[in-house]
Amino acid sequence: MAEDAPFDPTVLPPEDNSCPFCTIAQTYPSFPPQQPPAPDSPALDPFKLAPASFVVLSTPVLMAFLDIMPLSHGHLLLCPRSHKPKLSDVSPSEAAELGAYLRILSKALFISLEL
Repeated sequence: MAEDAPFDPTVLPPEDNSCPFCTIAQTYPSFPPQQPPAPDSPALDPFKLAPASFVVLSTPVLMAFLDIMPLSHGHLLLCPRSHKPKLSDVSPSEAAELGAYLRILSKALFISLEL
C-alpha cells in the first residue's frame, strides 16, 4: 500500500459544506501545541461558529475540540483536518499523529477532571 503524498499545511483540504468537522478545520488555524494562543485570543474564539466550538489542539494535520453534545463530562473529538469519512481513510502519517496526541489529550483531560 503506497503512502499518501506528504501533507502540505499551506494547502487547505477541499471544502465539504456538509461536514461540520471540515467547517471547524477551515475556521480555526493551526498553532504550535507547545505555544497555544491565549484563551481570549481571536484565533480561539469559540463563537466563530454556531454552535460554539472550543478548540483544544490545532496542528496542521489534526484538531481536537470539545464536543457540543458530549456523551460524558470532558468529551473531546480528535480528528484529522482533511476530510476523512472513516478512520480507516486516514493516511499512515495522519494515523501516527492521531495516535501520538490521543495519549497526551487523554492524560491532560484526566488530570483536568481530577482538579
